[in-house]
Amino acid sequence: MTTAAATADEIRKLAFELATTGTADPSDAVTKLVETAGHDRALLEQARDRVARGLHGHAGDWTATGALNLLNKAIVTVGWQDKYDWRVRWGQPFRRP
Repeated sequence: MTTAAATADEIRKLAFELATTGTADPSDAVTKLVETAGHDRALLEQARDRVARGLHGHAGDWTATGALNLLNKAIVTVGWQDKYDWRVRWGQPFRRP
């Protein structure tokens, strides 16, 4: 995992910019967001939360909706790292998560 050079606010602004200008392929925009965030899921989630808070009560803001959509796709692209090795746990009797 690389260190992120951008802040959550910069990621949020970039998502709005990409949602406004649009690209021929939305996956290019998602890739740009992920690379700008340095593959940092927490940073993408912070940016997504800020957009969602601003969107609350403004359902007609299509630019913010597009930015939120791109951020959600970027979060899914990064994935989630589970800190537990569940293969070991599944083999144990009386396993508990």
